[in-house]
Amino acid sequence: FLVSAPAEGTYTRPPMVVRVNIGSQNFYVASIHTSPGVATQEIQDLPKVANARYNTDNEIMIVGDFNADGSYFTESTGWPVFNAAFSPTSSAHTNAIGDSVDTTVAQGNTYTYDRMTLSPNLAAKMLANSAAPYYFDGYAQDASVACPGGEVALMAAIIAQGYGTTCNTAAAQVSDHYPVSVQLIY
Repeated sequence: FLVSAPAEGTYTRPPMVVRVNIGSQNFYVASIHTSPGVATQEIQDLPKVANARYNTDNEIMIVGDFNADGSYFTESTGWPVFNAAFSPTSSAHTNAIGDSVDTTVAQGNTYTYDRMTLSPNLAAKMLANSAAPYYFDGYAQDASVACPGGEVALMAAIIAQGYGTTCNTAAAQVSDHYPVSVQLIY
């Protein structure tokens, strides 16, 4: 469903929330694509989604293009405000994608726009070192390099072949960002 209650914040593109069931356990995933010009405000409103609708006792992952870097968001001051906004009975969320991780396809830019935050109980289920961008092009930063082999590069290799181009050009045809992923142990 789409978040629309004013108590949950104001968004240019409101978060979408799904409930994931694994056996008898469940958690929520909220997906967001913040607007660059108001990214800081929209990021700081995200805890309202968890606090208002799900209580912070439930497990929730907030994932997407936060635009949480560069001129749009100051990490050193923005994340403490984000974490402080969660319910007083909840601990801060874990930012699974670190501030120095490049999530953009563009060469010459190493911003961490794409993020994944996990509530404390969900973070405890995260497989160590599993949160990372999915470099579907094999992260070949040299545009003259052919697509590397293996499953990771399959999507970009197919697109590159279809467009008669290199992996970097093909990656940009898919998205200007790398998707982020995490493995959870249930």
